[in-house]
Amino acid sequence: MQMRSTALWDSILLNNKNYGDIQLATLQLQAEKEQLQKEKTSINLLLSYGLNQSGNSLRQVYNNPNDQQRFNIGFTVPIIEMGKRKNQVAQNKLKTEQLQLQLKLLLSNLQVEVAITLQKLPQLKVDLANYTLLDSLATIRYLQQNKLLQNGKVLPLIVQQAAWERDAYFQNKLLAIKTYLLTLYQLQKLCNCHLVAY
Repeated sequence: MQMRSTALWDSILLNNKNYGDIQLATLQLQAEKEQLQKEKTSINLLLSYGLNQSGNSLRQVYNNPNDQQRFNIGFTVPIIEMGKRKNQVAQNKLKTEQLQLQLKLLLSNLQVEVAITLQKLPQLKVDLANYTLLDSLATIRYLQQNKLLQNGKVLPLIVQQAAWERDAYFQNKLLAIKTYLLTLYQLQKLCNCHLVAY
């Protein structure tokens, strides 16, 4: 029985749109987190070496030989990018936590709703069986009273009372059928899978 209920629960989760949306969003956030980890902050080193003057003639280019060649070293640290990345990581973590809470709430609500609906079904089956039996008995009683009326053994008022009882039990049976089918439909809607297989 546990195997069947586990398979049913897996099928319920597989076919639940909200669960699928949360799982997809979680995967997207995980991919975004991995991308942010790959794009670590880089410090760029700038090096330059060579001639720094130019001109149209040799005299314009070759003024002072001591200044002709230069070696420059520079660093660039993208401070703004570091702040943005840190903010993106924090937002990713917050969104992931929110999704985990949504998932827990969804699973809890779904379990409660399915459990409540499953608890109703046995009593609804019993009610349906009882009202079906009462409807059958009322119909039989009505037919017997009608035959007795034709033989002149009962008053028409007794036949009329039997007809009212028959109609009342028939209405109760229809209401029991409706309630049972609506509960099955609600369970089917909650599970969003073919329950007969389970």
